[in-house]
Amino acid sequence: MLKTKPKLPFLVIDWKNLKKESERILNNFNASKNVRNFIKSIEILSKTKKVQLFQLGTCKGVWYPEGSEYRILFVFNTKKGNGHFNDVLERFETSCKREDRILVFEEVINEELAKHLIEKRGFVMRGSNCIKNL
Repeated sequence: MLKTKPKLPFLVIDWKNLKKESERILNNFNASKNVRNFIKSIEILSKTKKVQLFQLGTCKGVWYPEGSEYRILFVFNTKKGNGHFNDVLERFETSCKREDRILVFEEVINEELAKHLIEKRGFVMRGSNCIKNL
C-alpha cells in the first residue's frame, strides 16, 4: 500500500516524446559525459522497445517491458526521504505480481541502491542487475 498520498498519480509517457525532459532529469545528478552516452543508449533502445518515462510524486525514471520482465533503467527522486521511491517500487511490484512478471533494475552501479534493493526489498544481484521474482 502506498505510504504517501493514496491517490498519487503514476504518469507514463513514451520516451520518443521526452528526449529533452529526460536529458534535463539526468543532468540533475551530475553523470557528466556519461549522461550523453546513457541518453544515446536509451534512444537506440527506444527504436525497438516501448521505453517510457514515468513519474510518481517526486520520482522520475525510465523503464520498459521486455518479455516477462519490467526493466527499470533509472529512478531519480528530487526530494529524498519522502517515501516516493518506495511508492515507485510498490507500484512496479504490484504490477509485476498482477501480470506475472519479474522486476529488474538494469546496471545498478549505485552501491547504496543495490544494498537497499537486496536487504530491504528482496532483490538478488545477477551480474550488474538487481532482480526480484514476484
